[in-house]
Amino acid sequence: MNAIKRIFTPFQAISKLQEKLVILAWAMIAFLVWLYLMPLGFPKPRATWEAFIELMTQEGLVVHTWSSLTVQFQAVAFAVVISLTLSYLSVIKAFKPVVNFISAWRGVSPGALVVLTMVAFARNGHNLKVILMAFAIGTFYLTAMARVVADTTQASINHAYTLKMGPWTTTWEVVVRGRLHMAWEALVQNNLMGWSMLMMVEGLVQSEGGIGRLMYNDQKHSNLPSLLALALWSGTVALTFDLILRRIGKRLFKYVPKEAGQ
Repeated sequence: MNAIKRIFTPFQAISKLQEKLVILAWAMIAFLVWLYLMPLGFPKPRATWEAFIELMTQEGLVVHTWSSLTVQFQAVAFAVVISLTLSYLSVIKAFKPVVNFISAWRGVSPGALVVLTMVAFARNGHNLKVILMAFAIGTFYLTAMARVVADTTQASINHAYTLKMGPWTTTWEVVVRGRLHMAWEALVQNNLMGWSMLMMVEGLVQSEGGIGRLMYNDQKHSNLPSLLALALWSGTVALTFDLILRRIGKRLFKYVPKEAGQ
């Protein structure tokens, strides 16, 4: 009885087993709601499972998933290199307006730039998707990292100066190396957001397939069981890689020193 009370009481610690039981209980509740309480037109579990099997065996879901992952990996790589470079350069007053200008474009939907990007840069569908996704991920990642850089404490900078470090060495040691754990956390968050955007981009640019293309076709033909199966599959893939990235981050940044002045 006390264990149940702790589960429903704020700020109470529970065991690992109890955490797993809570997760299992919510999963069962969600499944029962899906099975019995959803509207009649909503796909049931059996129909969704059959649609998933058909996607795997007849629609080439694995191949389409690999296509989506390839675009995502390449876009993230470009976004990380460009955004981190610009965010670290934002400590130089000459580059700060450039960073602010690019960051301001994060409110523009990638879908609005398809034709412009195709005319200006891309020569095929794959490159077009990579550029659009790098833009979408990069602008948000740049905004997050520019804030991380701006939040560097003056005490940390002064501490570096007392150690006879110059401006560039201070930038490397305090801003770059000292905040890598924050850069990784921002990357994890923006990677998941970028994956959700990718589904839209693949619906607009359908060359080379992708999960988003399959979703677009199912929406077009109102194939709801298949659409739900794709949504669940896409979410599973995204959360799996999110978990992997977080586990890697915990190993890489197991010991994070505090900044000077904290």
